Amino acid sequence: MRDELSVLLCRRYPRLYTQVREGVPTGAPAENWCFDCADGWFDLIDALSEVVIQYVDVTDQLEVQASDVKEKHNELSFNVHGGDDYIDGAIWMAEIMSAVVCQICGTIDCTAHGRLPGLSPPKTVRFPDVHRPAWRRLVQALDVAVNLLISRGAPEIVVEAVREGESLRFSWSGGNDEIAGCFSLVEAFSQRLGKEAP
Repeated sequence: MRDELSVLLCRRYPRLYTQVREGVPTGAPAENWCFDCADGWFDLIDALSEVVIQYVDVTDQLEVQASDVKEKHNELSFNVHGGDDYIDGAIWMAEIMSAVVCQICGTIDCTAHGRLPGLSPPKTVRFPDVHRPAWRRLVQALDVAVNLLISRGAPEIVVEAVREGESLRFSWSGGNDEIAGCFSLVEAFSQRLGKEAP
């Protein structure tokens, strides 16, 4: 990621990006924090960082620090020290979404780079249809994440509605903190796409 985007993330979320990374001298400013991926994931990482910090502020009991943010096997790898199930769910969702958000240009379903992971979890949750193609892919990624979590033992959920505006908003019940983190990340990322989403 370009230095100016890395600096921007470090300045927006200084509590999250304080961990000293390998190769960065101790005492170096946070701006030396390295995001080892291309610029296209900036909005995804920004949305995830916002979700994590807002949650930490609300709970007022957690300390979370990013330890490594990089591309690994063409998907985002976002590692932290600290956190809980909610934060794990938001990170899990970002990592799944990175398969449909182009790392190079940031568009959803870029024909050169975008793809959905080849996962087919048992379907227990039905998501309402959405109209915008970009929203459809985000809901598809959310569908994969939530159904995988349920297949691994998370409580089932019911999605009552999806509201499409300048962002996605979901009405749902059931689940657990991990699933809540998934929904929060999709809503936060969709805000960054806003009116630009096809």
